[in-house]
Amino acid sequence: MALKAKEIAGILGISQATLSLVVNNKPGISEKTRNRVIQELRDRGFDYLLSDQTRKDMEPAGEMRSIGFIIYTVAGDLLGYNSFFQFIMEGLESRARKHGYNICFVTVRKENIQYDIQHIKNAGYCGCAIFATEMHEDDIVHFEGLGIPLVLLDNYFNTYSLNSVKLNNQQGTYLAVRNLIEHGHKKIGYLRSGLNINSFEERYASALNAMRGFGIDDPAQYTYTIGYRTEDAAKGMKKLLDEGVPLPTAFLADNDIVAAGAMLACHEAGVKIPEELSFIGFDDRPECILCSPQLSTIRISRQYFGAEAIEVLIRMLNGETNIQMKIEIGTEMVERGSVSDLAQGEK
Repeated sequence: MALKAKEIAGILGISQATLSLVVNNKPGISEKTRNRVIQELRDRGFDYLLSDQTRKDMEPAGEMRSIGFIIYTVAGDLLGYNSFFQFIMEGLESRARKHGYNICFVTVRKENIQYDIQHIKNAGYCGCAIFATEMHEDDIVHFEGLGIPLVLLDNYFNTYSLNSVKLNNQQGTYLAVRNLIEHGHKKIGYLRSGLNINSFEERYASALNAMRGFGIDDPAQYTYTIGYRTEDAAKGMKKLLDEGVPLPTAFLADNDIVAAGAMLACHEAGVKIPEELSFIGFDDRPECILCSPQLSTIRISRQYFGAEAIEVLIRMLNGETNIQMKIEIGTEMVERGSVSDLAQGEK
C-alpha cells in the first residue's frame, strides 16, 4: 500500500508543503533543496509522486538540464559597476524555471578566456545565453567550439550566424530627442562615456540621426566625452564647465550613470537643473529617482529583456527554429523633472 504524501514528507524530514512544491515543480524553494528532495524520492522509491511534467523536466537529470548565463567582460569597466545584468536576473531565472531548466551564472574574462571556456565545456550546459555588452566581433571565435546553442544578449554581429536579443536603441534615442524637441529645445548635446561599447555607439549614432530628422543642422556640435563611472563623469563634466565650452540647453547621455555624474557636477558648480541645463538618461536605473531633480530617461523592459533570450534559446534546444534572429526589445520615454519646458515660454 502506497504511503501518503504526509507520511513521505515525515520520512524525508520536510514539510508537506515543501514536498508539494517539489513534486509539482512549483517555485518557492531553492534549487539545492529541490534537487535533494527529488534525489531522495528516487532513492527511496517514492518517485511515483512526481508529476508527469516534473519527470519530463528532470530528464535527463543533472547538468544537461542547465543553461549557462555567461557574463562576458573585457576590462570590467561596464559590468563591474552597477551592472545592468543584475536587473534582468529575475526574468532570466523565472523563464528558465518555467521550461524546466536551471540557470548557472558564469563570469568569463577575456584575460582568462581559455581557462573559462574549458570550465564551460566541463560544466556540460545544454545551451548558453551570453551577456555580450562588452563583447567585440573577434571575441566570438572563442565560443564557437562549445558546440551548443548560443544566444547573445545586448549585442549582435552581422558576420556571425548567432541569434541575439538586444534593445531597440534607435527607438529609445528617437523618443528622447523627440521629447526635447517637443519641450522647445533646439540646442541638444550628447554626453559620451568613452567606453568602446556597441550599444553606446548605436545610441550615439541614432541620436544624431534623430536630431537631423528634426532639422538640427549640426547634431554633433555639442558632443562631449566625460567618462563612465558616476565620479568620473562628474569630473569630466566639471572640466567642461571650468573650461567654459559651448553648452546646449539639454543633453542626452549614453546611459543614466553618465547623466547622473554630469548632473552632480552641475549642482556643485551652481548650474540649475533643469532651468539652465536639461538631461535625459537611458536604461531607467534605480539612481534615476535619487537624482535631484529625478532623471528623465528611456525605460526598457528588464523582465522581458532577459526572458526573451531564454525563449530564443529554448526554441533552439527544442529544434523549433533554424534561422538567425535578431530580436529588439522596445523602449518608452519616462518623464521626470530633469527637462525644462522651453516651449511653454514661447507660447
